[in-house]
Amino acid sequence: MFKKYDTKNTKKITKDEMKNSFILGDRVDALKTIPDESIDIIFTSPPYNVKKTYDINEDGLTYDEYLDWLYETWEECKRVLVDGGRFILNIPMTITYQKGYKHITADSVKQFEKLGFTLMGEAIWDKGNVTSRTAWGSFKSPSAPYLVQPYEMVLIFGKNGRKLKGDKEFADITKEEFINYSYSMWKVRPETAKHKDHPAPFPRELVYRVLKFFSFEGNTVLDPFSGTGTTAQVANLTNRNFVYIDNSEKYLNWAKEQIENNVDNKELINFEPKGKINILGVKISEKEFNKLVEQSNKLIKLNNKRASFLTIDEDKKEEYKELLNITEKYNDILLKKKITLTESALLDDICNETSNKAAELYLKYYKMTK
Repeated sequence: MFKKYDTKNTKKITKDEMKNSFILGDRVDALKTIPDESIDIIFTSPPYNVKKTYDINEDGLTYDEYLDWLYETWEECKRVLVDGGRFILNIPMTITYQKGYKHITADSVKQFEKLGFTLMGEAIWDKGNVTSRTAWGSFKSPSAPYLVQPYEMVLIFGKNGRKLKGDKEFADITKEEFINYSYSMWKVRPETAKHKDHPAPFPRELVYRVLKFFSFEGNTVLDPFSGTGTTAQVANLTNRNFVYIDNSEKYLNWAKEQIENNVDNKELINFEPKGKINILGVKISEKEFNKLVEQSNKLIKLNNKRASFLTIDEDKKEEYKELLNITEKYNDILLKKKITLTESALLDDICNETSNKAAELYLKYYKMTK
């Protein structure tokens, strides 16, 4: 189903061959194998040139060399994009260079405007609290302190206009997602390293937001710095075609295996926005659901006193206990900072079929406790 090409022995790929393919090679050489105006959306995050260790890239150019290296890539990206196609770039606001900072976001905007792109907007990726840090500058002194940036930029550019052609029938974003994603402060937890040799994998939710908000089902998605393949994986899971490009065969083979293994297991991936829980067909906020959890936990503590103020039919007591167990389990998972794939599937189950029953019971019986 998925095709693999190597730029060492492949010079050109047709539009049909390109869909759902893995291309091994340097980003410019690989892009040159792709036909003109054949890509609908590009979402990528290049190496930040901050001397991180990748499998192949050195990531240690001078700042001017780095900008030239990026510009060369963006030129080829523009060629393969359709008119109205989107280029979404994830980049830090600034990067450190020679004991100072360079405003890579501002310089990136200048590069894209020079290429004729239209800046359509920007989102701030809020990574949440910083759990660990290695540099403080002058600790506890105003001499030379460092500022921590727990956020990155998501820049949105359009080629020759803002409008991407597409049939409304293939717009798969829900009303709730559209409203949520249209606010440009995106709070998404960073991904932990999936591959021990890759220092900066994408979080799936960030890719999901970009693809749902800026593309249609059936569109072709390109990432010229694919790494562990998160963009390709989410494209595949959301019924979009992908083109994976990377110069590391190790990353490529790992990503291909991950995507092939997930093809028949879409139900294991819960891309529901983290702030909404689906109960009885109605999406409520996580805060509201947490109240439900808190109230249920209070009832557990009142177990010995429950009989004095809560009347439940004898045959319903086991179901009520099930409700309390479910909400306890959900609360335990919510309190964790990191969620495994198994726990994600468990959350999906709790928030849908199982919680529907639990919520129904709760709504029925909780009034009796007041």
